[in-house]
Amino acid sequence: MMGVKGRKRKQREIMYDCVFVGPALIIFLIFVLLPFLMSVILSFTSWNGQTAPEWTGLSNYKLIFSGTDSFGRNLWFTAKYAFMYVAAVNILGLVFAVLLTNKFVKFRNLSRTMIILPYMVSGLVLGFIWQFIYNKVFPQIGTAMNSDLLETSWLATPKMAFYALVMVSVWQMAGYVMFIYIAALLNIPSELVESAQLDGAGGFQIFRKVKFPLIMPAVTIGLFYAANTAFKVFDVNFALTNGGPANSTVSVAMDIYNEAFARSNHGLGCAKSTIFFLVVAALTFVQLKFTQSREVQM
Repeated sequence: MMGVKGRKRKQREIMYDCVFVGPALIIFLIFVLLPFLMSVILSFTSWNGQTAPEWTGLSNYKLIFSGTDSFGRNLWFTAKYAFMYVAAVNILGLVFAVLLTNKFVKFRNLSRTMIILPYMVSGLVLGFIWQFIYNKVFPQIGTAMNSDLLETSWLATPKMAFYALVMVSVWQMAGYVMFIYIAALLNIPSELVESAQLDGAGGFQIFRKVKFPLIMPAVTIGLFYAANTAFKVFDVNFALTNGGPANSTVSVAMDIYNEAFARSNHGLGCAKSTIFFLVVAALTFVQLKFTQSREVQM
């Protein structure tokens, strides 16, 4: 009798799994896994998107690794951008979170709202807005203040265009990461902080020895999310610099887009996306293992 009840319970659990997980799983298979597998297959072909694909084997990968293609340079640019972006977004977000969870700071809710606002705006819109600021507003301010740094548009030289792109991207995303850290800081038991204060620990010591180790899960999430966003950067990059000047700010996502859709070389574009996926997956795995090993349980 118990065996029959157990089987019925198991059948109900399977039915519930199918009802609640099934639709999401089907969507994932159709719109994520299937296109990914098709992209991997097409990376071994030459295809312009109109005629039938022609099997070419490893020729696309040989071209990428031959050094004649710009993929390596664009990957290096994306890696530098991602490193600065991830570090700046998380440091700035953590600083904002610490300041705006301090009960002595006035207008905390208003400040949080103002900081999160850039995240609510489309990256394309932000890119065009800041393009106008860099090209028109900054030079006028620089002329009025006799500042060499501002007189010339930041988008005119490769070095300054890189920093301009990083600054806009960090300004957009810092508020979102801030809320991740705010949630973690507010979840720390007050008893632990009070105990540290009774032991004579100062504010910086409490943060370094008590709070920061306890918010390491949030740090893992913040780093993962920022890295994921950084490697996929396209909209801000497209609207702000469009890869210029002299193709010095072409991200890998933009490179893949140009290869597949602007030049109609879908096979090579799929090969680049496959390599990019493997690189990002490996870096993400290392980052998650590194940060998760430093998490502590409350």
